[in-house]
This record gives sequence, structure tokens and C-alpha cells, in this order.
Amino acid sequence: MNAIANQLRDHPLFRDLPPRALKQLAANAVRIEYAKGGIIVRENDPGEALYVVLSGRCQATVDRPDGTRQVHDVYGPGDTFGERPLLSRDGHAATVRVITDCIVLRIPASDLSPVLDRYREFEKELTRRVYGQVRLLRAGQPAAKLGRVAVLGNLSPRVRGSEIAHNLAAAVRQEAGCSVLTVEMVGEPGGPALSDWRNLPLCTLDELRAAADVRKATSGLWDLRLHARDTAAEADCVAPVLSHLALYARIVIVHADASVPEGVVEQLLVQADLSYMLLGQRDADRRRAEALTRRLTQHPAHEIVHPLPVLCLDEGERATAAESLAARLGMPVHAVIPGLPRAESEAHDFYRRHPGERFSAHIRHLAREIGRCRLGLALSSGGAKSLAHIGVIQVLEEQGIDVDVVAGTSMGGLIGALWAYGIDGRGMETLARAQGGARGLWRLIDPVFPPRRGFIGGMRAPEIVREAIGEAHFYDMQKQLRVVATDLDTLERVVFDSGEVAPVVHASMAMPGIVVPVRLNGRTLVDGGVAEPIPVNVLMEMGVERILAVNTIPNPAELKQCLLLRGEEPAVPPRRGTGRAFSRYLNYFGRGNILDIWSKSMLGAESRVAEIACRQADVVLRPVLCDGRWHDFGRPDKYIAVGRHAAEQQIEDIRRLVK
Repeated sequence: MNAIANQLRDHPLFRDLPPRALKQLAANAVRIEYAKGGIIVRENDPGEALYVVLSGRCQATVDRPDGTRQVHDVYGPGDTFGERPLLSRDGHAATVRVITDCIVLRIPASDLSPVLDRYREFEKELTRRVYGQVRLLRAGQPAAKLGRVAVLGNLSPRVRGSEIAHNLAAAVRQEAGCSVLTVEMVGEPGGPALSDWRNLPLCTLDELRAAADVRKATSGLWDLRLHARDTAAEADCVAPVLSHLALYARIVIVHADASVPEGVVEQLLVQADLSYMLLGQRDADRRRAEALTRRLTQHPAHEIVHPLPVLCLDEGERATAAESLAARLGMPVHAVIPGLPRAESEAHDFYRRHPGERFSAHIRHLAREIGRCRLGLALSSGGAKSLAHIGVIQVLEEQGIDVDVVAGTSMGGLIGALWAYGIDGRGMETLARAQGGARGLWRLIDPVFPPRRGFIGGMRAPEIVREAIGEAHFYDMQKQLRVVATDLDTLERVVFDSGEVAPVVHASMAMPGIVVPVRLNGRTLVDGGVAEPIPVNVLMEMGVERILAVNTIPNPAELKQCLLLRGEEPAVPPRRGTGRAFSRYLNYFGRGNILDIWSKSMLGAESRVAEIACRQADVVLRPVLCDGRWHDFGRPDKYIAVGRHAAEQQIEDIRRLVK
């Protein structure tokens, strides 16, 4: 028998066929190499062949009407696809795309049909496979069994990448509840090499442990050490080795030490599902990152390869170079990992021993990204009514529900910024009370005369932020933060993820016609509520898997209900004397006056946009009061209480969301 017939003989699907049948199938079968990003078959293509994956990985996806893409299955070494269209004579139900360079054996249907007719057991086995796939799809369970590969390419010998990788593995194991294989790849000889694994036969995890240096550190955590030679052939082994390792654990975390040859590091970042570049703030790290980024842009799959820069700090170091680094690389710094304490004797196990430390919090957020279980919180605009966000946050903290990403608009942006920095719900309540009281509103406004571009300068908002967090930048946050503003000239949504936080919050809260627009980064900016009153879409575009939205903007139905309730209450006699005259003729903030009309008119557009956005969230809280007003900052307790009530009413929904 030829080489292809021998490969078929070793495959579970074909092993019971006689040599004659194997030769018949192998006669016109061809081995085809596909690069990452390639398409093997498209949805609705006729079933003209059976495909056997020899190395690499590919996935079957279906494009939904809403523009999203659903993954039906993932295929790795030894898997087959194309059975269903062959048997049913229908077209392919999904498009099969290559996610790492792979080699596929294509067996034409014309050679397969006579074998199916003659060997009924073979036909039954093929049919059983199809029925199994259909059952899983009907149950809403993808049949994918291959793991997800995350690569940490260490670009600096000073970065403690090995310790970061092992802490990340422990966090993924805890947060995602799945098996994790950590691969330590070095440039110095020691243990198996990449090329030694290229032709390793499929085996069980026990056989794998016997074949190589694989250690079980704790339950569900495995360690493997490999070394990479400085040859082109070694780099060619990356894709088959990664696809092979993905068979043994749900998550594979590969740390490529700074000593690993550049060609191998480049291939690791290209072939991974998630690629991270670990680097420090030194010039040498930046230069290496720039060179690697340039090489990756020349790769054939560069349009779908997105290596994410992760800035790793020393103990006590601030991320001072993050923004300049982002400008040089042409992409934002994806995450910042604070320094591990140098005195820690068991740094590899720091996350499990010190889960409450700042380093562990950042590792946990990155682990949830790898494990596809991030929780994002979207906080709406709404002026003083958005003080309800504080009550929601307090309940989340009391229930031990950790949020990975906070996105806020207008007042939601201010509260989100304070929380992302590290000020807890009780601390924010104290700050809100300090601005409250009978003269709360007047302490917050800075009138502008003449009111040509707005009645209020709005400078008190950035002052409050700076008093609380200083001149902190986005990269100083303990949680990932996004703040939304609107470009007044183009009406485009502007999402901020870098720079100093206080000026961004100022821009996000500049209500048009009330607060003077803010000039920032060459743009004239106004309230984010004009473009996106609740930033659910911001979280979706970041790929956040679970979204909790808090909407303090009343919709028309809620406003109608409030009018009905108000009609059932006893009428409040109108105020008399000078107080009534001042409220009616001189107080621009009084009911029915110009600013009140202005803000209510904005609600008309905002409420509809917010309702559409909320349909995309997994859980929506609506802490809305009938007598809530946008400038009622003098009574924070009232809004915080309604936020707490809304969160407590739906706490079971929130718990189910994070499980």
C-alpha cells in the first residue's frame, strides 16, 4: 500500500476496511496544504469529497442573519468532515475555515461511493457520525472538542514570563473550570524539541506523559517543557505541534521565552487562537516589538493575526510608556500586568496564594479572556439618575461578582472610571454624599456668561475625578475601562481607552446646549449619550462574552406609567411668593424651563437607542424613578437605593450569568 493508504489504515474510521478498499480510496486522494485563514469548503457547496484532517485545525462556521458567526465544530488531527452532504446529497451546512496551517486529505466522492455500497458497516459508521453531530447541534452544543491555544511571546529577558504563564494557567483553571496545559518553550536544549513532536502519533494523555516531559502540577493543570532550534524547519513544526497539543487540554498556554528564535516566536503568534506579546517599558523591548509587528504585517494571514501587546511592569513601576508604545506599534496596549513581588519565594503559585493582590486581579481578567468567560458592565447616561449605578455596584461587590470590563457613558463614565480605578461602592457613596445636600446642584455647576455655547462650563466633573484618582491614565486602572463621547462635528461615537481619565470624563458628560463642548485630541466633543447612551455595543466589539447593562434612561412606557401614578397621587399645591417666581422665571433648572425641556427632548432619542442596545445584553437592570431628574444631585441616597433594589431583584439572573 502507498503512504496515503497506510494513513487511512491507521485511522479509526477506515481501519476495518480491507487493503483493497483502502487502495481504492487512496487512488485519487490528495494531500492539500492550507494556510491560516484559508477556506476549504463554503456553506452550500455540493458534497464532492470526504476530508480527513492530518495536521492543524479548522472550524465549521455559519453566518447568522444578525451578522455574527456561529462556530458549529472544530476539527483537528484525525477528525473528518463532509460526511453529511455526501450521504444526504445536500450542500455543506457550514463554511470550513483554517485556524492554523493544516494538511487535509481529500477523498473524492466518486471513489467513496462504491466503498459505501459494498461495505455496509463502513456506511453505518459514517451515518452514526452524522446523527451524532445533528443531535449536538439540535441541543445547542457544538461538537468541538479541541482546546484553545494562547501564546505568550516574551520579548524581554527581564519580563518574568514563566511566572506569569503559570499564574495565568491557575487562574484559567479556577475561572473557566477546565483542564489547562502549560507549555514552557525555551531556546536552550533540554527536553523534547518541536521537531520531535511533529510526527508523534495520536495518543492518550497517559501515553503523552510517558512520551515526553509532562508533569501534573495540580488537579487539571499540566506542564510540558519544549525547546526550539534556530532553523526554518523548526518553525514549520509549530502549527502541527499546536494542533496536537490542543487534543489534550481545553486550554493550552504556551510561553515562548525570550531565548526562543524569532522565526519560531513569529509562527507561534500567527498560529495561536490568542496571541500576546509580553514586553517591558525599555527601549530594547519596544524595538523588538516594532520589528516583530512589521514582520507579522507581511505574513499572508496578517489580516486575521492580531498579536496583543501586554505591558509587564516591575514591582512598584507605573505604566508611563504605555501610550507612546501604543503609538509606535500602531495598536493600543491590550493589558497591563503589575509587577510580582521580588521577595515572593513561590512566585509561580502567587495567584492561588494571594488572590486579592493587584497582580492577581489583572491575571484573573486576562484568564477570563482566554477562558471566554469575561463579564462586562455597561453603565448608561442619565445625569443624577445614574447615581443608581453606585447601588448596583455595591450589590455586585457584596455578592462577590467580579467585573472584567467597565464601559460608561456620561455619568456612567464617571462612576465607571472611579470603580475601575479601585474606589469601591461605599467609597463612591461617600463621594456622592459630599456633593449632595440642599445646595448640591449649585456646588456642581460653574455658570458661563454669556451662555453662548452652554450654560455650564462643566469643569467640576474633572475636578471630582482628579480629587479621587489624581491624574490617573486608563492604563492605571484595575479593571479595563472604556468611556464614550460624541464628536460634535461628525456625530460619531468616540470610545476612549487611553490617555488621562479626567478630561475624557469631562467630554463624556458635556450635555449639548447645557455644558460647553470639550476640545480634546483635536476634536470637539459632547455627551456620549448623543451617539451611544448605554455602551453595550462597545463591550460586544471587545468580544466580551457576558454583558450586564444598567439603564437609568426611562423609556416611553415607563414615562406613561409615571404619569398615571402621578395622576393618582394627591395634587401638591403650587409654591407661592418669591420662591415660585424664582423657580418659574429665573431658575433655568426649574420644571418646565429651558434646560428641563432640553434634557427631556434628548431623552426621546436616547431612550430608543438605549432600548435597542439593551436587547444585546444578557441581563438588563432598570433602576428608574418616576420623579428622577437629571440634575437632582442633592439626594444621592434616593438613587443609590433604587439601584440596590434593582440589582437585588435580579440577583439570581446575575448569578446565573457568571456561572
